[in-house]
Amino acid sequence: MSVPDMRVSWNWLGEFVELADTPERVAERLTMAGLEVESIERLGTGLEHVVVAEIVSVASLPSDPQLKVCEVNTGAAAGTISVTGLGVAAGQRVALALLGARLPGGLEVRLEEVGGVRSEARICSEADLRLGSNERDPLVLPAAAALGTPVAEILGLDDVVLDISVTPNRGDCLSVLGIAREIAALTGRRLRRPRIRVVEHLGQSADFVRVSIASEAACHRYVARVFPEVRIEPSPLWMQCRLRAVGLRPVNNVVDVTNYVLWERGQPLHAFDFDRLPAPEITVRHATGAEEFVSLDGVVRRIEPGDLLITSGGQTVALAGIIGGANSEVSENTRRVLLESAWFSPTTIRRTAKRLGLKTEASYRFERGVDIEGVALAADRAASLFVELCGAKAAVGQVDVYPRPYLPAPIAVRVGRAEELLGFSLARQELVTALRGLGFEVSAATRGTVSVTPPSYRSDVEREVDVVEEVARVLGYERIPSVLPRTSLGGRGLGEFERLQREVRRLMAGLGFHEAIPLAFVSQQENVDFPGVVAGRQPVALQNPLSREDAEMRLSLLSSLVRSARTNLAQGAEAVPLFLLGKVFWREGDRQFCECTHVGAIVCPRF
Repeated sequence: MSVPDMRVSWNWLGEFVELADTPERVAERLTMAGLEVESIERLGTGLEHVVVAEIVSVASLPSDPQLKVCEVNTGAAAGTISVTGLGVAAGQRVALALLGARLPGGLEVRLEEVGGVRSEARICSEADLRLGSNERDPLVLPAAAALGTPVAEILGLDDVVLDISVTPNRGDCLSVLGIAREIAALTGRRLRRPRIRVVEHLGQSADFVRVSIASEAACHRYVARVFPEVRIEPSPLWMQCRLRAVGLRPVNNVVDVTNYVLWERGQPLHAFDFDRLPAPEITVRHATGAEEFVSLDGVVRRIEPGDLLITSGGQTVALAGIIGGANSEVSENTRRVLLESAWFSPTTIRRTAKRLGLKTEASYRFERGVDIEGVALAADRAASLFVELCGAKAAVGQVDVYPRPYLPAPIAVRVGRAEELLGFSLARQELVTALRGLGFEVSAATRGTVSVTPPSYRSDVEREVDVVEEVARVLGYERIPSVLPRTSLGGRGLGEFERLQREVRRLMAGLGFHEAIPLAFVSQQENVDFPGVVAGRQPVALQNPLSREDAEMRLSLLSSLVRSARTNLAQGAEAVPLFLLGKVFWREGDRQFCECTHVGAIVCPRF
């Protein structure tokens, strides 16, 4: 599995922050603040002439009963005729491509005559609009969809998607909420958070399931919610379209809600079929021995000691933070659901994911660190959507096992030191406003110093300089002045030996020689052929040679000169005179290594 960069819907962002600027301008601000926007994609291309229409009547085509003649009404044009092979029914509100429309797949809608009937438009399927794989049925729209309204507007496809490259230390930005928080801080807008309300009944979650953490170092928090009743069906079209826009594949309403909340809040969730769990209990523990595990994708994976597991009744039901098991997968037969929201150790998840070569959206976020204080909130957000979209009934409360509660660590920040690092004067209130916009708590400590407490989702901010960097990001790096370093340009001049080398080069060039500058590495045979001016010297062997042809340091410049001359001749070059001013190397005894600067020359005709 591959994980793309963070794709963010413009309309989705607008639910969290007022977007007064254009996508291009916001993309520029984000990029300058360290979140590089790699591309801007405008959705809805090819849907400009696809509108909501109602099927007024359906009749079989006399010459081909498999085809249907439909009278459709777009509000502006009643009585439009469309011939289709889709499974249509009178009263449906569908996506109708008008004459001249060019669909996302490249199909152009033209006036056609089918079996003696003029077809003036095309009723579209999911596949026609690249919204799914269903080619047999029409894309049925909500009954409340106004006739003549562009389908892109109904489905939320009148949208722009920003593709953002997020650095490994910014796991807090792997969510719509995280990007919206950045935009709010950069633009001075207020961050909006949706109100979460869960309608609860049917007993306590703690009465349905027990949760224990045997490996507290790798799992600091585990929240479980139980839904004694749930109805599995396709999720609403708006959710399916929003998930597809950011690169996720819709599955069913329960799975789609977990993915939706993951993308919205950056907190991975997992839904278990409660009735398929071996026991009404969940244990988080490390594997103690090797075993095999069939994951959701049907692949048999080998578990090794040290891998973090989610178990029930002694059986593994998920690889913690990476992927669930096929033995507890939610299906169309699921009637009860257990929802998991947890905090797992980044190093533990990274180690197992790397060994398995398995990168999922969940592991991608856990490896970078999720907000431990947001674990329960994400479970509640999913619960509210379960109730709204899945016909679910939620048990009262959560089972929240939190053995290592988060303890915020304040950082003392000196305003004067911040000014030194930034290179410009900084008012205390300017610093406070910038940090509070990012969710930091700021209070006065002593004169000239403020106490800054990073939010739980910013585990990367640990030192004073980290805080100052955040201030620079919000205020803009362009405010930092460009100052050239002060330095002395005086030099010591050439030494006697350096002047001698320069004179040798000048003389050799005056005699018509070209300087060769090869590497000092030669083969063992070349050192045998050219042992140097002093017999008996031992060659210096390389411990990690690039190849057998470069296994030793040269004893003589002749070996390098002959190799250079042969290379020139082999490539068809003229036999030019060459000289080399360089070092030779040898060994005396077992340990003493020596080197000396020589000059050599070679003149050769074609061989």
